Amino acid sequence: MTLLHIHYMGLMDFREVTINTQTRLKERIQQGDHDHLLLFHIQNHIATLGEATPPDKEQLVLKNPKIFDEVIRLTRGGSITYHGPGQLIGYLIAKLDNFPPLPGSPTGQERLPSHSTFDLQTRIEQGLLQTTKALSIPDIYTVRDSFEMADGRKKTQRALFYKKGGSHATGNHNKLAAIGIDTRGGITQHGFALNIEPIPQHYQESIIGCGLINVGTAAINTIITPRKLTREQIYPILAEHLSQRLGYTGYVKNW
Repeated sequence: MTLLHIHYMGLMDFREVTINTQTRLKERIQQGDHDHLLLFHIQNHIATLGEATPPDKEQLVLKNPKIFDEVIRLTRGGSITYHGPGQLIGYLIAKLDNFPPLPGSPTGQERLPSHSTFDLQTRIEQGLLQTTKALSIPDIYTVRDSFEMADGRKKTQRALFYKKGGSHATGNHNKLAAIGIDTRGGITQHGFALNIEPIPQHYQESIIGCGLINVGTAAINTIITPRKLTREQIYPILAEHLSQRLGYTGYVKNW
């Protein structure tokens, strides 16, 4: 039996959670600890840059760095991402080789291959999607087509999107959840950000989120208005569906 240990850490300094907490927990796993950890936390208004946006291309996606509390460059993949207090952020820290097989699969089959961050991102994406369905949030979908990037490339995205009427309706996609997993030494880090409250307009206008052209943002409590959901209502549903899609037999909550 493999359980996912979920910790709610509240509002944290970004460098503290990514550099100190994440590094300390990764070292513990490298030394033989077999816990699989998911850290829920909240951030101030910051922008993070992944390795897909080198410093000489930064101006393509970051229009006004001065309004953010911090702009931080990370080792993860992907381009630029906003983090703020209206989001729920989850960081997964576990050894890829130790992930359980998918539910219903033959023993030992459909395990994650070593360093298969693509498969892991897909599992997280599906867990987030099932969460929105369980919470009766309409018109949420995934996209397998390539998106046009600010630097001229095209790229697929593991993410959740919203559009009134669903994926077949006309109009641009609006991103509800971003996913960005990094693997170092066979251990995962970083994770996902789910928008609960709308991102303030002046922050939206200051970056090209994830480097994607013609993609807007969405938030749970804007989609379902006048109904509202709190983090406390979302946590257990999200924990249940993420742990199931990641292949765990259950989860241990620490909040």
